[in-house]
Amino acid sequence: MENNDDIQEPQVMQPTEDTIKELLQKQEEKIDRLEKALSDNNLILKDLLKRQVQYYKILFYQPLVAAHHQKVFAGCRGIHKNQEVVLLASGPTLNHFSPDMIPNAVFAGVNRTILSEKIQKILNYLFITDWTGIASVSEEILKKCTASHCKKYFGIMKVGHIGEDQSRPMQFPISFIERVSAQYFYVTDSCLFPYDISLFPLSSWGSVVFPLIQFIMYTHPMRIYLTGCDCGGIHFNDSRKLTEGCSWGLVRAWNSHKDYFKIYYPDIEVISINPVGLKGMFRDVYTKSYLEEHPEIDPKTVEIIDK
Repeated sequence: MENNDDIQEPQVMQPTEDTIKELLQKQEEKIDRLEKALSDNNLILKDLLKRQVQYYKILFYQPLVAAHHQKVFAGCRGIHKNQEVVLLASGPTLNHFSPDMIPNAVFAGVNRTILSEKIQKILNYLFITDWTGIASVSEEILKKCTASHCKKYFGIMKVGHIGEDQSRPMQFPISFIERVSAQYFYVTDSCLFPYDISLFPLSSWGSVVFPLIQFIMYTHPMRIYLTGCDCGGIHFNDSRKLTEGCSWGLVRAWNSHKDYFKIYYPDIEVISINPVGLKGMFRDVYTKSYLEEHPEIDPKTVEIIDK
């Protein structure tokens, strides 16, 4: 009778990152052939197939994403428990925010927020995605990033994109990432929620604020403040004025994230500072300087954060 002690366990070879990349390249080639075979005459079918291809690409890339994100986001889960985090977006209402309004907070900004002197000094995290969105001010951002000691994360918008024409202009030059000592992460353009960002790509939903809020939720603070999230397509250093018009696509994306927060992070409070497009979505608070510019808002009927 054979002795079980003499039976050796089979050796399982762990795939290397290069092996995964080679496999994914072959799968991508198959997907590209499928895309080219789609008929332009049936637009509905073409759209459905494209969406399906997005999910396939995410699945194909998932091993590579997991291998990389487990290094990039190591130690981030729950790191800000019992703390307050301020998400700093680049909308015009950012001008009405002062960091001393929320002392001892963790500050996380996006894209060109680092160009603000008051923000650059206090940033703990900086998230940047979409090279086309910052290319015009890239040299300024480069200088500010080089001088800043915050943790910098650059989103590589590859996973889930349909075709090279859409993904290539959004990629950051490797030299830019290296010069500012940044980490890169994978981000998909599909409307998914990454429960665990150490395993899956973050989702852009059309704006860098969404990968950042997904990261912040992963760090599990007790409270998140949103400032500069105006959904208006105008920056804090723009000469144009913010109007009531906003991107309803971004508003819908925030609504979807609100549902996501309720399911996965019901214990985290979300507060909007000087809300425009997000008015009424979360708990709203206002600054005195913003109210002075908006006499149509009765100060007696709203919560003021800097009394």
